[in-house]
Order: sequence, then structure tokens, then C-alpha cells
Amino acid sequence: MAAIIARGVQAKSILEVGGGIGHLQIELLEAGATRSVNVELSRGYEETARTLLESEGLLGRVERRLGDFVEEHETIAVADIVLLDKVICCYPWVGRMVDAAAAKTRESMALILPRDHRMAKTLIALENTWHRLRRSGFRGYVHDVGEIDARARAAGMTRVYLDRGPMWQAMIYARSG
Repeated sequence: MAAIIARGVQAKSILEVGGGIGHLQIELLEAGATRSVNVELSRGYEETARTLLESEGLLGRVERRLGDFVEEHETIAVADIVLLDKVICCYPWVGRMVDAAAAKTRESMALILPRDHRMAKTLIALENTWHRLRRSGFRGYVHDVGEIDARARAAGMTRVYLDRGPMWQAMIYARSG
């Protein structure tokens, strides 16, 4: 968040894909962004999100949409900043997700996803085994960061920020020019 805010959020619009209750967009709105759209697949966050937005006095500045962002992205307005915080790892078709997000990005796209290495792959595989045992349809994914980078570059963006932790990495891509 500090890297996004440092790049400037004043008077910017936000689109968060899979934003859950919306804590990241709230932080950006409080830092000066004007409005936000949150596209969330799970209905389970809505009541808590509404309560949180009301308590922060931000209800009128956030549009919450339920649905699959990739399937519905054409109906969503372009935003200055697009956030994909731990959402790519929950989606099987990384290319479709990155292409859709890039198409909605006016200035910058920020992503947090698992690192493409053995530890992350092992942990995600263990998590997927647990989900299978519970008969859950959810699966996690460790996608090829090279493909993400290539798709972002093909959309006219350059990676301007990279921070790698032991399991997760954060990246920001910005439009050239």
C-alpha cells in the first residue's frame, strides 16, 4: 500500500478485483482517492463491507459489484488504479485475469501473488489437498510470473515496483508515458 500511495492516489479512481470487505480501497480512499469499485465473487463479504463503509463514512464513494470480474469486465469502467490483492492465485486462467485487469487500468495495476517457487507450490498443493478432502471446489494456483509480466507489457505497461517476501510478492505495473 505504501508503494501505491507513494506513486500518488490523490483524486484517482480505484478498481479492486476480489477485494473482500474492501480494506485496501478504504485505505486508498482515506489517502485521497475519489471513488472505488469492488468486484467480488463471494456474497459473504457484503454485510461486513457495508458496515465498514458506513462506519468510515465512505458508503457513497464505493460501488460493490458481485460477479466474476473476468466475465463481466466489459461492463466495468476503467479506473486509474487496479488492485489484484491475492486474487490471481484463486483464478485458474491467469492470462484472462491479467488481460481483463490491464484493459481496465488507466495508470497502474498492483498485484500481490504467490512467488513462483517450490515453497509456494508445495504450500498451495497442501492447501488444495485440504480443500479436496473437505469437498470444496476452491483451488489455489501459483502462476508463472513471466506470463503475467509478458501480458502486462503487451498491454503497454512496465513493472515499476517489485517486493518479494518468502511466500508472496507485490508488483506494480504502470502505463508507459
